Amino acid sequence: MKVDITGGNLIWLESTESTNDHAMALAKDGAPSGTLVAADAQTAGRGRLGREWVSPPGLNLYFSIILRPELSSRAIPLITLMCAVEAAGALRNVTGAEVKLKWPNDLLLDGRKLGGILVESHMKGTSTEFAVAGIGINVNSREQDFITPEVKAIATSLFMACGRKHPRAPLLKSVSEGVIKGAGALAQGGTEEMLALWRVMSATLGRRVRAGDPGQEHEGEAIDLDTDGRLLVRKDSGEVVKVVTGDVVFL
Repeated sequence: MKVDITGGNLIWLESTESTNDHAMALAKDGAPSGTLVAADAQTAGRGRLGREWVSPPGLNLYFSIILRPELSSRAIPLITLMCAVEAAGALRNVTGAEVKLKWPNDLLLDGRKLGGILVESHMKGTSTEFAVAGIGINVNSREQDFITPEVKAIATSLFMACGRKHPRAPLLKSVSEGVIKGAGALAQGGTEEMLALWRVMSATLGRRVRAGDPGQEHEGEAIDLDTDGRLLVRKDSGEVVKVVTGDVVFL
């Protein structure tokens, strides 16, 4: 695939174990911000918490972008939210699909999972030397392409939701350029603007949820994000707790 990425440099692979692993190795060797590793297929793709990301060839988007945003380690969750905002915005603009966001890293369409974000970082002292933002988007998968019953129960694709196939190159260009631009805006203090966009596209806020890590979960209404991107949940007691990591389950 040949795509001209404004502000970036695309490395296209027919297959790789993981675009995130490939990009991390390049970043450690000094590859510049905006370097983008994309693959037609992954043999060991993964999402958050080590979950497998099934990545068959010829159907979807699997790519990772090296970012050198000069942010503190505390700001890493904001990179995940920024990537989600930019991906959802690009998909909306290109396809017209009303993609929404589930905290912290999911792209939803018609209430089902369309894609996800995996951000991994390398620290130098208290600052982020670089981050790699991995993005997976189900573009042209059919229901039978989702192998396990668990995935079939929650997943969708642009093809399944819109009823037509979508060329991947324009989507790759639009999403990646948005992420590169969004990282620059974050580094220049654009956190509030990004969080405002996240709130507009959220499928999470206003919902009753169970959120957090196993054994440290909280139930209540998801009411907002704080300035660091943490999810604020109001419990039935009225107490508001900050959820830093973990999953969100809609109740």
